[in-house]
Order: sequence, then C-alpha cells, then structure tokens
Amino acid sequence: MFFVSDNPEARELYIQKFLTREPAISVLLAAAHFEWTIFRAIMFLSNTSNKELRERLNRCHGLDAYKDIWRDEINAYTSKSQLPQIIQRWSAFKKAFILRHILIHGRETCTTNYAEPRVKLILEAANNIREFGTQQGIDLYNRMPVRRKKTK
Repeated sequence: MFFVSDNPEARELYIQKFLTREPAISVLLAAAHFEWTIFRAIMFLSNTSNKELRERLNRCHGLDAYKDIWRDEINAYTSKSQLPQIIQRWSAFKKAFILRHILIHGRETCTTNYAEPRVKLILEAANNIREFGTQQGIDLYNRMPVRRKKTK
C-alpha cells in the first residue's frame, strides 16, 4: 500500500483522492498511514531491541495501547512528551479514529462529509508524530536503526 520511499505529501494526496469516490477507503488509508507512522516513530525512538519491540507492537491494538507503548518505550528512556501532548488535538483525534474500527469491522459506511474531517484529523496526528521525530533528529522515512538485545 505504502512504501518508505513514498513521501508524506504524496501519501496524503493519495489518501485525499479517495474522499469523493470512496470515503471509507480514505479513512482506512489514513488510519494505515497513521499506524505506519507511529510504529516507525516508536521503533526509531525506543532503546529496546527491534525483535522485542516488534513483538510488543504486533500485539498492540488501539490508541490506548499505542499510548502505553509510547509511555513505556519513549518516556522510559527520555523526558520526551507523552503521546497525547504530541498529537495536538488528541481528544478529537481519538474520536475520529473510532471510525476506522467501525469501517474495518463492516458495521457501517460513511459519506464524504462525515469522513473528511476525520481523515484530516488522522493525517494531522501522523504529521504531529513525524514532526516530533524531526525535532528529535530522526526521519521516519530513513532506514530504521537496528538494535539487538543486550547480552550480559
């Protein structure tokens, strides 16, 4: 769906193209973009080995789980901000992200008018995380660092 070589602006344009034709697809693509972004940010900013961190992230479901992993993996090693502080409109974003779950489980569909503000919030949250990474000196579109489990 997306590649590391895709720049964020091109991804956003691609996602927004679906708003008029297939608004539900646009929401799901925005959610996938967000989850890709937060996954990479955690992988870049954590000091935990890649293998352990990937295993934990593979069991991660939902925003509260991402918030907990962020707290444990990022704030445990640094004094960096909590996820709800980095995502500037956290409360509105959380409400918007619920639509992802409704759509993916086939409970409902949505109109362009309903999807558009939610897609914008989800893309904004991904941008907030990307900008935070940039402030920390990382580019989420670069090759990920390799961290191995420390041996005694």
